[in-house]
Amino acid sequence: MAQCYIKLNKTTESIKALKDFLSQFPESKFTPEAWYRLGKIYYQISKYKKGIECFNNAMTTHSDSDFQLGCKTEIGNGHFLQKDYKNAIIIYGQDEYVEIIKN
Repeated sequence: MAQCYIKLNKTTESIKALKDFLSQFPESKFTPEAWYRLGKIYYQISKYKKGIECFNNAMTTHSDSDFQLGCKTEIGNGHFLQKDYKNAIIIYGQDEYVEIIKN
């Protein structure tokens, strides 16, 4: 449902649908994707700190998910967009991030 709201540019409804899903199904295999999508929506409305929190949640709830690299990239991007270049460099320069990019 959140995807439909996103396509219709209904940001508030998208956020609510994703938050509802996360509260109802915190252990779902789709949880990392929901956190990731919620983070992207927050970035679209320039709420970078909230977006970073979502990407961190996606990484900690399912550390083996396919969203790890995307979340790390987005966290770095969020710091960059906030002009927090020091933390962006730290994220972009982490060994595991660099290794994933190489492979």
